[in-house]
Amino acid sequence: MTGPQITPASAEAEHFWKAVQQGQLLLQQCLDCERWQFYPRTFCTSCSSFHLKWQEVSGNGIIYACTLIHRAPSPALQERTPYLLCLVELAEGVRMMSRLADGDFAAPGIGDAVRLVIHREPDGTWLPLVVPEKMEIQP
Repeated sequence: MTGPQITPASAEAEHFWKAVQQGQLLLQQCLDCERWQFYPRTFCTSCSSFHLKWQEVSGNGIIYACTLIHRAPSPALQERTPYLLCLVELAEGVRMMSRLADGDFAAPGIGDAVRLVIHREPDGTWLPLVVPEKMEIQP
């Protein structure tokens, strides 16, 4: 299987994906108002400051919304269907979308504690994936 093609839409997104490929989950934080933001941008969406810093985050959060995907949006995800697509609200206050990591466990639901962890896919691509708070997966 060929993994998803990661093509950053901007230099800011490229920085995020390079960090993921090195096993880090980094988000931007404004140095003026201290708000976190995702997706990456050149300025703070809260106060319009250009003083942003990349910081590592815990990955801890809760499921804000989720849906079970039965029809893959691309051939890269065909072998993964069905899978749970989750919108996770991180402890830092931002929301990120990702899929639930593979495994034999009961799927979490809205409001359940989860973590975003960096996981290496079989094709070598590194992605942030959702795991239930009590589950461990191998990188």
